[in-house]
Amino acid sequence: WQVVPPVQQATEWRVANALDDAPVSPPWDIILCRNLAIYLEADAVSLLWQRLAAALRPGGVLVVGKAERPRAEGLVRTGPCVFERRE
Repeated sequence: WQVVPPVQQATEWRVANALDDAPVSPPWDIILCRNLAIYLEADAVSLLWQRLAAALRPGGVLVVGKAERPRAEGLVRTGPCVFERRE
């Protein structure tokens, strides 16, 4: 799969440290975080899901790995590996 140039130009791609104290901003439409939580300790996993959920705009989507199950206020599973932030 390839992203066509008009979509590439309209998309802002960023890499961030989700466990850093710096805020993850602005509110995002989609966050891809696959297979990170499986390598973290429980307290770090909880922090990760909270920070990523807070970084999504309402209606935004978090995509995770198959073994991951985000638990955070407002995240609702909408498909395999896909969670939506709802108010």
